[in-house]
Amino acid sequence: MLKRRAGLALCLLLPAFILSGCSSIPFLSGGNTTKERTLVFSHWDTENQEVYKALAEAYAEEHTGLTIEVQAVAPEGYADTYLKSVSDQKAPDVLAVPADDQFQRFVSSGKLMDLTKSKLLPEDYDSALAQIGSRDGHIWAVPATGSIPVVFFNKACYTQNKLVSPLTVSDFIVNCSILQQNGVTPFAMSTDGSGQYDTADFAEGILANGLRDTPLLSNGKFFDSNTELDSGFMDTAGLASALTASGLIAAKENSAQGHQALLEQFTKGAYAMIPGTTDDIKTLRALDGSFGFGFFPMPGSGTSAAGVFKADMMLGISKGTKLKSDAEGFISYLLSPSSQALICDKALSIPASNDVKLSDDDLAGAQALLNVSGEKRPSLFQRITSTEKSICLKKLDLAYSGPTDDLDGFMQDWASKLKALYDEKK
Repeated sequence: MLKRRAGLALCLLLPAFILSGCSSIPFLSGGNTTKERTLVFSHWDTENQEVYKALAEAYAEEHTGLTIEVQAVAPEGYADTYLKSVSDQKAPDVLAVPADDQFQRFVSSGKLMDLTKSKLLPEDYDSALAQIGSRDGHIWAVPATGSIPVVFFNKACYTQNKLVSPLTVSDFIVNCSILQQNGVTPFAMSTDGSGQYDTADFAEGILANGLRDTPLLSNGKFFDSNTELDSGFMDTAGLASALTASGLIAAKENSAQGHQALLEQFTKGAYAMIPGTTDDIKTLRALDGSFGFGFFPMPGSGTSAAGVFKADMMLGISKGTKLKSDAEGFISYLLSPSSQALICDKALSIPASNDVKLSDDDLAGAQALLNVSGEKRPSLFQRITSTEKSICLKKLDLAYSGPTDDLDGFMQDWASKLKALYDEKK
């Protein structure tokens, strides 16, 4: 126990050590003022509050007159708390911003500072990830930590059947067929409260690794120059048809209700493979520390099997702050490799910044998946509107609920529904 405490103490002192020796780094400027001032930083990661406090103290020590107050707010009411603080004119200067469906509430409030022209991103930060925190051509928040959508597999099942991680969608189908032939339920997804399959995490990799390098990968648009859906959409619909037609996926009526239940059933050997994200690693370990599992990013129909970055926490600045320079400097510091390593090692998450060395072997292995293509691939479902996402998830649920007799007609209907949204905007 004493060794663990000493190790944590050393980690907490690390940012201060780095700061003291790197005064020329851009994020250390934080403006030229030395007057007494307090910057407020709000986040929802209550379990790791001490880490953020240590980083804040280390940064403040290098900026004369600066004090940073770190507020940890329960995640359940985080958005409501922020919006109330805005109405009470007590909004934090720097804040964690969710990348889920709550993000639009923050944007719609009109109280986030536009970061489009800000210089707060470190030089080695992959700017493609800023698409996740962008809406209507403006950057409102930048990803800090996240996860990678993956397929978890039972190591014992894979070893017994002499399987390897698939490099294409076809390889995945072959693996499922071999498992089924040997009496194993190959694959299962959970259902949500409405009875719809949880397909988003499973589909992310397939969509990102489609054969055509269309605008889907660069700016969140669905269509290529021929106004056809990116090939990744055909890949996932075709895979769904193959899995359901051959009974390679657990039927919806037999599926776990909720992701937690799916993880529990997986550790008990009910299925050989399930979809999820690297955030589930800590849950799987907690459920059964002796259960052997591995993971791979879901590939497409080509030979690309790059990982997709899915943001958990983004960082933003309140429009009304009087400490803009300090706020930008502090965010830059939180995005630096040393800070990211400390945060992600404690939270067991994937860093948004490059050149971050993680101590957890599983996370370090997952992190390497992001560099397969030479650039990070941001989550599609975090870059599109809630209406677009709803259309896609409904179509995916239909596809994985049973064989599609007319795949071309199915895809044309999908494309027409999305195209109608674009036509409405014109």
